[in-house]
Amino acid sequence: METKKEEELLYRIALTQTDQIGDKRARQLLQHFETAKEIFYASPKRLMTVSNIRGRKLPALRSVVNEAKIRRELAFINKHNIQPLFITDEAYPQKLKNCPDDLADKAGPLPH
Repeated sequence: METKKEEELLYRIALTQTDQIGDKRARQLLQHFETAKEIFYASPKRLMTVSNIRGRKLPALRSVVNEAKIRRELAFINKHNIQPLFITDEAYPQKLKNCPDDLADKAGPLPH
């Protein structure tokens, strides 16, 4: 059985792997909802009012989470003793918190 912390990490990884949800939208969602898991179980109406998710983005977020892919990512994190950080974490670098999202969006995903 997973701890709440492990479960939250799984959902945060799922959020990073969700099509049509970029860094800016993920930040908005994480700042509004208490947990990443809550994002995936929120009603479509609530999601739309929080972050203006419309069109293709809502089905992407509501789609089935690829648990096998997430578990592979988690295994990689554990194998290499990586400490994942999300923008809502206290240890997240302050200078990165202040970077404009439009620059991050243009850079694309980080390679593994």
